[in-house]
Amino acid sequence: MYDAFAQYGSGVVLVSVRDGDEDRFFVAASVLTASVDPFALAVSVGRRRPALAAMLDGGRWCVSVLQSDHRGLVEQLTGETTAAQRASALTGAGAERSPEGVLWLPSALTTLWCTTASAVTVNDQMLLVGDAPSPSRSPGAPRGALCAHPDTRGAALAGRGRYHRPVEAQQGMQEIYLAGGCLWGVQAFVATLPGVSFTEAGRANGTGRSLSGEYDGYAECVRTRFDPAVLCVEQLTAHLFEIIDPYSVDRQGPDVGRKYRTGVYSRDPAHLAAARSFIAAREDADRIAVEVRPLVNYLRSADEHQDRLARFPGDSCHLPAALLSKYRR
Repeated sequence: MYDAFAQYGSGVVLVSVRDGDEDRFFVAASVLTASVDPFALAVSVGRRRPALAAMLDGGRWCVSVLQSDHRGLVEQLTGETTAAQRASALTGAGAERSPEGVLWLPSALTTLWCTTASAVTVNDQMLLVGDAPSPSRSPGAPRGALCAHPDTRGAALAGRGRYHRPVEAQQGMQEIYLAGGCLWGVQAFVATLPGVSFTEAGRANGTGRSLSGEYDGYAECVRTRFDPAVLCVEQLTAHLFEIIDPYSVDRQGPDVGRKYRTGVYSRDPAHLAAARSFIAAREDADRIAVEVRPLVNYLRSADEHQDRLARFPGDSCHLPAALLSKYRR
């Protein structure tokens, strides 16, 4: 199954629900479209799964369509691992908690938010039909919301802060990942830029699937969602250059190490071309140490690092306060 999943991608989904104080989630091999208008889907749930009771109890649950990049996560969630290890794997893959408390995966191809409309027993399984919104449903509709990975140009998330309610698409919003040394200051600065609607502290291009373990080559970065009608990649790169020493290798301010290297990362080749063009146009281009590379792996940093300076303004930062507030609105 894993080899086929890695090659073809999207036949596996993650189902997640909140059960009191517990997170319940599992991997399902397929989901069926039960109806189109109104939109509903059907998922088969083992009758012994702890998640089943919560899904039948009227609470909201979500179905995230995974992609080949999630192969490692699928292996950990379906392998011989403990509950704690599975929870850690999901957190390491960048899972976020919605305001309702349900864990969901922003990097999924699409996430559908559902409530159970009906259920039928089929041998040792329960076939649950989930009432989900159509893509045209308004963000405030009580039956749920649709969200999708930004690369699909589908629905995304809106707003700023650690937790975000899934809403309809922010048309045209794009994402890029900026590395400029210690991410506390970089996130605090980038969050103030006009045109930026969301930031998240994270790790770019490491080799691991978990936050635990030895250093795996990642760069501390800030996931940045922006409106290209307001702010282009060249301008974002120029802003990054405002807060870094672009000639320094593996060091920014007092922070030294490979994880403090500077860089611009994206899944969109056009973003990388724009960043390279900005650097090439500089007179000092041959001295620039900022790497511009495709994003091949991303992990959301632990909660303690999210919006750190906004929550603890007294914490140390290598960037001066005047620079951090230069674009504050």
